[in-house]
Amino acid sequence: MACMKILHILDHSLPIQSGYAYRSASILHALRDLGVDVSVVTSPKHNSDEVYTLGSVTYQRAWRIPLRDGVIGQVQCVLQTRQKLQEMIESYQPDIIHAHSPCLNGLAAKRLNIPLVYEIRSSWEDAAVSSGKTGEGSLRYRLSAMLETTVARCADQVVVLCIGLRDEFRRRGIPETKLTVVGNAIDRASFRRPDAAGIEKLRERYGLRGKRILGFFGSFFAWEGLDTLFRALPLIRQQDERISILLAGGGPEEKTLKSLARELQVADHVHFAGRVDHEEMPDYYGVADIMVFPRRAIRIAEMVTPLKPLEAMHFDCLVLASNVGGHRELIDNGSTGILFPPDDPEALARSVLAAIDDDTRSADIRRGAARYLDTERSWDRMAERYVQVYERAITDRTLAATQL
Repeated sequence: MACMKILHILDHSLPIQSGYAYRSASILHALRDLGVDVSVVTSPKHNSDEVYTLGSVTYQRAWRIPLRDGVIGQVQCVLQTRQKLQEMIESYQPDIIHAHSPCLNGLAAKRLNIPLVYEIRSSWEDAAVSSGKTGEGSLRYRLSAMLETTVARCADQVVVLCIGLRDEFRRRGIPETKLTVVGNAIDRASFRRPDAAGIEKLRERYGLRGKRILGFFGSFFAWEGLDTLFRALPLIRQQDERISILLAGGGPEEKTLKSLARELQVADHVHFAGRVDHEEMPDYYGVADIMVFPRRAIRIAEMVTPLKPLEAMHFDCLVLASNVGGHRELIDNGSTGILFPPDDPEALARSVLAAIDDDTRSADIRRGAARYLDTERSWDRMAERYVQVYERAITDRTLAATQL
């Protein structure tokens, strides 16, 4: 197994900062640590031809010329990626092509006479609905779903991020024998611990001394339900005036959220830190007492699990999250975190106040979360699952060839 060579295709990668990029880097390094040889191509949507090396992994770029808008640009993306793949296959001679979603990467890898593993990380059509780019059932929505299903059918094996996606693709006719869940995980050794001086500096910067902090660190998309958190804050502060919100990140909802904070007359108690360098994030987690993830009860939130709650658990923050399917896969209510009804500011406020009033219970939950990360959500365990998937893909391709 140490000599197995895997060629990965990514939509984008570090140094672009996103959950997708960090998950990709974690997968690659965990596989290398297990003795698997990995090589990487990023799609033209990375919009760069600069080769990037992180640790022992080098990211090759498929970008050649800028992509046009619309369907033509999507076709360009597939063709440029395929051309780069053919170059890499000739020089690298991989045993497996591992194409990570979206489906354009899988389309580029079809029929290259090498076993194909396709990894589905999200419901891209539903993400487009949630961000207002299309409507559920639209032509774009149906075409995106059809292409994802087509690639999954063509692949020798399919990896999905979570149980919700597994069930969705099983409904689309993908055999259960081809589907494997490899969820999000945390490399706990890769994070530095929060620094006391850094925490104090942040408290001073945002005027948070003596405050109890509710944190949210990530992208400000509508489906994250941050308006629910904002609407809960006046209710919380009626009982405990120490409570403030600290947000790190940005996104399309930022302007709306700032306006809502003014409307609710809590702008002085909501602090927008902007986008924060990854190396600084441990100190931000050190400031937060409770991390809140109030995702809305919509299709994508029910199907897809986020990464950020696991990060919060690692940094010993109490995790409060809305009771949607993606969160239920990560959080055992009362054992590793606290779930509250989605889209309900009053329920969120009650959960926050109860957690603050019961330090003993909160400490027990944080300890349970740490055990969960160590036993269930480590990248070395996930890397072992990938190796099993690769072995099945090679076996399936070999069996198919003998039956011709």
